[in-house]
This record gives sequence, C-alpha cells and structure tokens, in this order.
Amino acid sequence: MRQLKLICAAVAVAALLAPVALAQELGGADRVKVSFNEVEHGGYAGAEFGLLYLEAPGIGRGLGGGNVIGLHLGYDFSQYLGVGFFAMVAAVSSPVGYGGLGDGTQQGDFTAILPGLEVRLHLPLAKDQNDVNRLFFNLGLGGGVMFLQPRALFPSEGIAPAGKVDVGLEYFTRLRHFSMGLALEALAAFPSGGQIFGGDLAPFLRYTF
Repeated sequence: MRQLKLICAAVAVAALLAPVALAQELGGADRVKVSFNEVEHGGYAGAEFGLLYLEAPGIGRGLGGGNVIGLHLGYDFSQYLGVGFFAMVAAVSSPVGYGGLGDGTQQGDFTAILPGLEVRLHLPLAKDQNDVNRLFFNLGLGGGVMFLQPRALFPSEGIAPAGKVDVGLEYFTRLRHFSMGLALEALAAFPSGGQIFGGDLAPFLRYTF
C-alpha cells in the first residue's frame, strides 16, 4: 500500500511539471538566435607611433629625423570607406646649425603639430577560414594646418597649410573590435618662404566601436 501511494505521488508530480517543461521548450524555440559580426565596421579610435624624416627648409637646410605620434577618430561607413579626424605630433632633430626660414638668429630643433580631416579607402586582401575579410590594404588622404615651434624658425607665426597621403596594411584580430597594422605616410607643409617634405613609418592600433 505504501509503495502504491509513492507511485501515485510521483505520477501526480510529473503531471504537474510536464506543462511547465513543455512551455519552456516552446519558449526556447521562439528565441531569436544571437549573432555578431566577427569584424566590426563603424566608429573607431586609433593611435600610432613611428619614425619620421623631414627635409627641413631654410638656413642650414637638410634632413631631420625624429618621432611622430598620431591619433585618429572617425567612422567607417562600410568595410570599404571611412572619414575621420586626425592629429599628428612630431619632434624633429634638425641639422646642426639649422636656422629655418627666419633671420638665422634662432637655431635648433623644432616640433610640428598637424590636425586635420582625412578620407580612407579600405581594400580587402585576404579572408580567414570562415570567409571573413580580415586583412585590408588602406589608402588615406588628409589635409589640415601645421603649427611649427619655435616660431622664430618659421615666419607667419609658424602656421602652414599641410597634407598627407598614406598607404598601409590593417589586420582585424580575432579579439573583436581590435585591429592593428603598419602605415607609410608622406607629409607636405608649405610655410611662408619654403616647403617641408617628409615621411614616416608607423605601427598602429585601432579599436572599432
């Protein structure tokens, strides 16, 4: 008799739980499957650090070397095209006795800050085993205003229109949102009385929101 009561109780519990389990199963079938992009394209922020060489104009003109730091903030409309803001800061060791475009009373090294706007083109080069584009060839074109210091080396308050062109490789890592690469950039600025031409080679890291 006792065993019969236990069997009846077990059947009753199973009968009560069966509708709950069925409802959960049906509800799970209606859930939307979660998906995400392995490579993100949208708003981005990035930084670069590299070696810079410039043809310093004026008195004692010659090749100067130094370092450059760049910051980038923009938006990729697709995996192919983006626009953004950039700011580059360069510290240049000028040739010995360099007097710049001034009267020669000031000599020494100089710094340059170049903020501006840029347009970027991304061309896919290679896919991974999941058929996802991860390696891109980048082309960039930008322009802005260069601020040169010390001002005594450069007339017109050390302000010059400037631009840049760059090419590079960018790889989107499997750590989502992060990409890294290497860029080769050509720079040109036109202070009053002369021209500045140069280039830099800079690794970079970028985060896409």
